[in-house]
Amino acid sequence: MARINLLPWRDWERRRLRQRFLLSLVLSLVAGILVVVWATFMVGGATSIQQGRNDYLRGQVVQLNHKISAIQQLKKTRESLLNRMKVIEKLEESRSLVVHLFDQLTRTVPNSVYITSVNNNNGALTIQGEAQSPAGVSTYMQNIANSPWFGEPNLEIVRTGNHGKVKRSSFTVTTQLVQPPEDKVRGQTGKGS
Repeated sequence: MARINLLPWRDWERRRLRQRFLLSLVLSLVAGILVVVWATFMVGGATSIQQGRNDYLRGQVVQLNHKISAIQQLKKTRESLLNRMKVIEKLEESRSLVVHLFDQLTRTVPNSVYITSVNNNNGALTIQGEAQSPAGVSTYMQNIANSPWFGEPNLEIVRTGNHGKVKRSSFTVTTQLVQPPEDKVRGQTGKGS
């Protein structure tokens, strides 16, 4: 049997396998790098798209915050205007009360009574005066009680004493200034006319 030397063939086959292995290793490495680069670009693109969305949403949030603050400012302005309107309405309603106060003061005072001072503290009236007799004070309190513009009178102080040669009674009466119902006002103005 003849001997065949297969050594060069084995060396050649080993080189070919090594080259093939190195080539597949390089191709795998290049494919891996390409996959990593592609993934980096995809993630970067997705990140930039999401960043754009986030920026858009932040801008919209800022605009909505401005609108909300404007709405809150409008609500405050509205409340302020409503409060002013209520004050104006209250003033309009109470504008005629002063006229009626003086009118009722003159209508309720009997001939024997003189008023020396009237204090109005938010509708709480303190009336001080002098009368020729305690009966005049009693008549005055009855007239106040019968007036639709005054509340129930309270006699605080009555002092009877001599003022010179004349005997007089000094008094202090408290009552409330009230807005009567419309029908009582019409009835009273009809009587006075």
